[in-house]
Amino acid sequence: MSAYSSYDAIIYDLTSGKGKQAVFSKASLTTTAAKVSSLWGAGGYPAVGTNPSGLTARAVDSSTTGAITGIGNATTANQTFMTAIGMTSSVAAGVAMVVDRLLDYGSIQHTSSALQSMTNTATIPRYTTGAGTQMFMEITTLTGAQAATCTVTYTNQAGTGGRATTFTIDPAAVIVGGIPLVNGFFIPLYGTDTGVRSIESVQFSAANSAGVSNIVICMPICIVPLSIASSYTERDMVLQSPKLFQLYDGAALQLLLQSATTSSGAIQGMISAVAN
Repeated sequence: MSAYSSYDAIIYDLTSGKGKQAVFSKASLTTTAAKVSSLWGAGGYPAVGTNPSGLTARAVDSSTTGAITGIGNATTANQTFMTAIGMTSSVAAGVAMVVDRLLDYGSIQHTSSALQSMTNTATIPRYTTGAGTQMFMEITTLTGAQAATCTVTYTNQAGTGGRATTFTIDPAAVIVGGIPLVNGFFIPLYGTDTGVRSIESVQFSAANSAGVSNIVICMPICIVPLSIASSYTERDMVLQSPKLFQLYDGAALQLLLQSATTSSGAIQGMISAVAN
């Protein structure tokens, strides 16, 4: 079937047993003020996410440990759409983002300033042109205090390789699970690029005393503002958004969290969806 054309059609499917729900609860989070963390490696439900091995692309889907499960796939020729998301966080006010984790690469060594080339035997399993996708780095082993810039080369949404972008590693803000950017969720793309199909290499300007990270290609799905710590926030994706966000079969949903303060705590909530 095609996308929904009326609110009545959504209500009909929700009351006909086509609604779906996915619950998540992440505990023992540590955040750094104004910085972003990936909750892929946080404990709770779903379980701590597994990391890719080596500098080799891994296609991620809903069966990969760490992905939020419960939505499942639509039946043949049908589509699944997010209808609501609600959550509460005790870490502090901030912003949470839901992304679909598509392709990741592990074992990036911050202790080396040599070029680290990626092996791309896997390709992105959803959004296959790469249009609209983004990339982020997540720390899996704590780094030292060495400041450095990082150059990432990638293939863009048009299939053009060798696109190079550089960002600054902020050692003062690095924690395990942290996204080590000075500002923002995602590594900036080159020029007018609008997405990433694959990553070709990573290189640091200076070797650190320690540190390992993953680099991840994802599709941003939605943002949820968390205005008050420990207060429940819900977004109605049907009435509050100009579009329904489609959740493709196999989507590996995960959370990114930006906290207003340095804190520790937990986050939990639920994603609701409907299949037409």
